[in-house]
Amino acid sequence: MSDKIRMFLKIMKIELEDLEDDVKAMESLYERKFQDKQITNYVLQENRALLEHEIHCVRDFCREMDSFSYETSEPFDQFLEAFYSFAKNIV
Repeated sequence: MSDKIRMFLKIMKIELEDLEDDVKAMESLYERKFQDKQITNYVLQENRALLEHEIHCVRDFCREMDSFSYETSEPFDQFLEAFYSFAKNIV
């Protein structure tokens, strides 16, 4: 695997982990809004369910990335096209 591909995949995983942290921060924000009576329990529960689903999807995508296969000798542009197609099929 080329260094460029390895770095791309490493950065992608870091970004996805950061996205998961952001979603968790949103969940905390909704909890505070509920405590401050800015949103109802219904809204809190609906938002929480949506955010948990997003976290689940991000984790699934990370697991699927581990199984992504590609030719080690292919140019980076071809790798990106293959990765984009792979990601579209998952999402």
